Amino acid sequence: MSVTFKEKSLWIQIVTLSLVFGSYFLALDYTGVDRFPPNLVSHFIGLLVVLTVLTILGHIFAAAFNEPENEDERDLIIELKATRIKAFLLASSIVITMLTSLTLQNEFVTFHLLLLFLVVSEVVEKAVQLFYYRQGS
Repeated sequence: MSVTFKEKSLWIQIVTLSLVFGSYFLALDYTGVDRFPPNLVSHFIGLLVVLTVLTILGHIFAAAFNEPENEDERDLIIELKATRIKAFLLASSIVITMLTSLTLQNEFVTFHLLLLFLVVSEVVEKAVQLFYYRQGS
């Protein structure tokens, strides 16, 4: 079974999100979690630039080997199914973060929990879409 451009695009998004934000969370200094580091905003903007560049390069590479297909009703249904799962996961994660925030009262932890759950929900959404494409739904 061949891999379509849409599936390659989803893989590119999963890998780039995981690499960029995985490295971000691994590189964080968790010793001084009482305050935000002074260079956090510039570091975060740099991460977004790297994420964007890697995603664009990945899609250029994928487009060189596959012609992008037109979207049909099946693509929209798969997106809707994945988005519903993502929305439930994200809403649950926000509630968990709010409860954690009330307990810890730490903006650093709250911010990074929200960011972590946002990235995880995006990766899960892309993975669910891949699952449905492979399943043939």
